[in-house]
Amino acid sequence: MPPDPLLAAVTHALWPLVMVSVTAPIIISVANAHAAMSGRIRELAAERRDPATSPGRDESLRAQLALFRVRIRLSHAAHVLLHLSVLCRWPTARSTATYGDTSSSMMTR
Repeated sequence: MPPDPLLAAVTHALWPLVMVSVTAPIIISVANAHAAMSGRIRELAAERRDPATSPGRDESLRAQLALFRVRIRLSHAAHVLLHLSVLCRWPTARSTATYGDTSSSMMTR
């Protein structure tokens, strides 16, 4: 059965709104975590630059900063991948709205 043109038009019109509504809270939470980590890194770096910091504390700060470096890279990667997932889903949603969801691979169309 051919897809309903009205359904395809409604799907094309509503899909961006639905996708943004679903992914926005996730992207915002990752961005907030990234901002919190950045603030903590700035605090640790400022404490490390302070001449009154003891050598033992300096070692502790160095280790913490190394861990934060890994965490901030992972947070950045998560943020980029979330945005890419939205962009990669766009053509798939358009083809599903155009051709109907037949639950088969693109090769059979």
